Amino acid sequence: MNYSVVYLPLKATLFEGLCKLSEIRPFKLVFLLEGSYHGAGEVLARSLDSAITEGLLDFLDSPPTIRIV
Repeated sequence: MNYSVVYLPLKATLFEGLCKLSEIRPFKLVFLLEGSYHGAGEVLARSLDSAITEGLLDFLDSPPTIRIV
């Protein structure tokens, strides 16, 4: 099992970098999951919910999207 797919680092520097990019050019944040681990989408969704609750994604115009293939 590849655990890197279910780990979303909640480091402020990651989100600060995304915020700076958004200031230059607004974008929609989309996570694309590829693979056979069926629970990854749910785990990623919970991680994103935590980031949203902490206000780390407040700079986005729309909520992040998760695509699973």
